[in-house]
Amino acid sequence: MTHAEDDLARAARRVGDAIPRLAREVIDDYAAGAPRFAEAGMPEHLSRESTHTVRTILRVGVAAMTDPDPPRQTAVREVIERSADRVAEGLPLGEYLRCWHIAFEHFAAVVRAEIDDDTRAWPVVERTRTIFDAMLRAVADAYDLAGRDLAAASSGHDAEIIRALFSGAGWTFEDPGAVPERPLVVLVHVGAAPGEDAPSPLTRSTARLRKVRLLRAHLVRELADLWLIDLDDTSGRLLLRTPPSDPERLLADMARIGGAPVTIAAEPATGVDDLPRASALAAEALAAAVHHGGGGQWVTMADVAVEHHLSHDSVSRPLLLERCRGMLEREELLSTLRSFVAHDLDRRATARDLFVHPNTVDNRLARIKTLTGLDVHSTRDLVTLVIAALSDDSDGQDAVIWSQSPAGSPVLPDA
Repeated sequence: MTHAEDDLARAARRVGDAIPRLAREVIDDYAAGAPRFAEAGMPEHLSRESTHTVRTILRVGVAAMTDPDPPRQTAVREVIERSADRVAEGLPLGEYLRCWHIAFEHFAAVVRAEIDDDTRAWPVVERTRTIFDAMLRAVADAYDLAGRDLAAASSGHDAEIIRALFSGAGWTFEDPGAVPERPLVVLVHVGAAPGEDAPSPLTRSTARLRKVRLLRAHLVRELADLWLIDLDDTSGRLLLRTPPSDPERLLADMARIGGAPVTIAAEPATGVDDLPRASALAAEALAAAVHHGGGGQWVTMADVAVEHHLSHDSVSRPLLLERCRGMLEREELLSTLRSFVAHDLDRRATARDLFVHPNTVDNRLARIKTLTGLDVHSTRDLVTLVIAALSDDSDGQDAVIWSQSPAGSPVLPDA
């Protein structure tokens, strides 16, 4: 490293140390010049979130002082996700961008002061300006897209079309050429996010609205082939032109952004006229996945066909439940059977899952045989027990079968 490079690295460290102070100053200057905050000042939550956003973009600026192409994808993604709240609050794009310009002005001033040599400071400032501008264009595009989608969501137009198509009523489209030949039905189940169980009705409502806003903005931004979307705080209905390239990443991002578990079921339709069938099948698959422990997954009916078939209601269901009543009435036996099947009849893996001794697993399985006359080592008896476990929801919990539990739990040695 040359002497000049060493000096620049030290200057970058000093600017980095100043980021918390700089971020507060930027927000103070921004609020002072915003008419909407002239009387009551900037709300505390907005000041806190905006300061965090400014810190994020300033850190990229510091990295750009010594790296012509610093990693910034994560920072841009975080800023875009937070900007969805500003869109919903009605903050105009121009006003949002003004905060970015103030941030760069403060940043550039500190860089010049730390380098204290215009001939060396100028190229650094220009390099960071280029990075700032690239980030700003990406965020501005996403901000504009979120604004247009918010208007579309408020109109309820997509929801009306989806209802008509799924019911078989049909729809007359202004541009038939824009209708996909083989649309993909995507149904979403969304769990509760932090704050939705708060004592305050206002807090609960705010948490639900924010979750929907963030998830919808992410889906519209990430799904390039999205055709129609209808999303609320517990469920969603989407129609795509083509499947997403990475459904697992999409699920993970949705869970992170919404702060809630997300399960998705998809079913392709052969055409618009086939949407009633495809949507009904996707709904059955989603219900099976959610009830039987498929939460956090992207599934089709083929993925949950066994669970769906075995748990479907029939005249024989009461008879099966009655035969297995001795197990179903004892939670420790029912949970042991479910875990035993989920771990491919491996008693030691079951013990790890339940944090018990393997001999305890053996004793509980023997107890099931005593109470029901059904032996887990007999294929026919095991199928009977599994069907009962899948069908029974008297314990108020999802009947989780097949899903593997995390490895690494301790297991006690055999006696």
